[in-house]
Amino acid sequence: MSMAKGILEDTHPLSAAAVRSFALANADVVMLVGARLNWLLAHGKKGWAADTQFIQLDIEPQEIDSNRPIAVPVVGDIASSMQGMLAELK
Repeated sequence: MSMAKGILEDTHPLSAAAVRSFALANADVVMLVGARLNWLLAHGKKGWAADTQFIQLDIEPQEIDSNRPIAVPVVGDIASSMQGMLAELK
């Protein structure tokens, strides 16, 4: 499982590589970008707090809500969807 491996160095202060399970288990919001809650992420059945909210960006609409309700579904390609989200943050 890549967990976006390589985007940030493992030594970067914002990298959760070493404490991934802890970070995900204690997250208020998890953003899935081109990833699915498949067996690698325990099908969304464990490892998350009951009130964890999910944002899922996927090009395939049938993958949204496939294993767990998604609070903010985004259907589209990663590049243009992320550009749109970043523009809204500015």
